[in-house]
Amino acid sequence: MIINLALIYEPLLSLRSTTTTVCLSELPDMLLRLRLRTRYSRQRAFTIIELLVAVTIGAILLALGAPALTAMIAVQHVKTATYDFYANLALARSEAIKRNAVVTITPRGGNFANGYDLQVGTEILKSQLETKTVAYTAPVGVALAFGGDGRLTIATRYQLELTSTRSSGVSKRCLVISPAGRPSIRIDKSQDGNCING
Repeated sequence: MIINLALIYEPLLSLRSTTTTVCLSELPDMLLRLRLRTRYSRQRAFTIIELLVAVTIGAILLALGAPALTAMIAVQHVKTATYDFYANLALARSEAIKRNAVVTITPRGGNFANGYDLQVGTEILKSQLETKTVAYTAPVGVALAFGGDGRLTIATRYQLELTSTRSSGVSKRCLVISPAGRPSIRIDKSQDGNCING
């Protein structure tokens, strides 16, 4: 059987002014070739120039934002370490009152950055992991301990300073524990090395 394609499917023809006669058995193959050809001719892609411009803009934005992001991460590390220590101070104080015993916060290896343990005698109540991105400065030779009444076992206040090991522009944070055993967080906003005056 022979049909006139111009009457059945006019878009199949590349030249519309001429008519082509084909066998009906060739029609599916022709339709498939036409579909593939029109599908690939409609696809769009990025040119190398467009791709290079996009990558360059992305690299510039990343280079501009990286220092601010690094400083923000350093500030967050100091904040997190301060709040964790504050929570552990509150836990140690409440455990001392509850047990009516001395609860000590002991740094591992003499440095709180290596981690620390809350303990009653030899029993460890809680352990805190090390923090490599935060430096701790504590009074030398003074134990941080709460008595059974919730007060510090020393007669003066205890001050622990936390600073970033990665960025010098991060404000120092201090945990100040009064002789009554109440902790508070102070921030060295003026960056003069003294947390007490703000």
